Order: sequence, then structure tokens, then C-alpha cells
Amino acid sequence: MRLREEQMRYLIALAIAALIVGIISLWAHQAGNSVRQRMHQRLVDAQKAGQLPPDVDLNNGAFTDFGAEVSASDRQLIGLLDAWFTLRVILIPALVVGCLVAAYLWPSK
Repeated sequence: MRLREEQMRYLIALAIAALIVGIISLWAHQAGNSVRQRMHQRLVDAQKAGQLPPDVDLNNGAFTDFGAEVSASDRQLIGLLDAWFTLRVILIPALVVGCLVAAYLWPSK
């Protein structure tokens, strides 16, 4: 079965949407891990400097309720990640629809 040009446009549009969603999701995962690692390292350093109780196990549990400072860039990144994870239910379908609309509006040969 040979796909017509019109069908091929929609398949390409869906592939592009899937690629964009995949890239953003991978970035979000990597960025989230990076922020967690930096926070963990800051808390370990603070514990070694005697600013945290020595009996706190930083390897098990969340990094909350320690009063640790977060850099402005990390706060901005956390806000962006939070927005992505909160709005992905809206953004992913909007991206797919946008790609399909672009395929529909693309001029035929």
C-alpha cells in the first residue's frame, strides 16, 4: 500500500511532534536530576560543615525542610520544570494539534 502525499504529511507531522515531546521530556528528566544532584551535594557539604545535624540521612528521603538556599538559576529551572510537568497534559496535545494544522496548511505540490 502506497501512502499518498497528504497522508505522508500527517505522518511526518506526528513524527515531528513525537520527536519534540521526546526531546523536551528527556531534557526535563536530565534537568531535574541535575537540580537534585546539586541540592544533594549542597546538603552534604552543609552537613560536613556542621550546619545540619549529623544524624540526618541525606541518602534516603527528600531534600525538604532543611532551609537550604537555592540559587536563582535553580529556582528558575525548577519553575520551568514544574510548569512543564503541570501543563504537559495541555501542551502535548496542543503541540500535536499544531503540527497537524501545519501539515494541513502546508501547500501541496
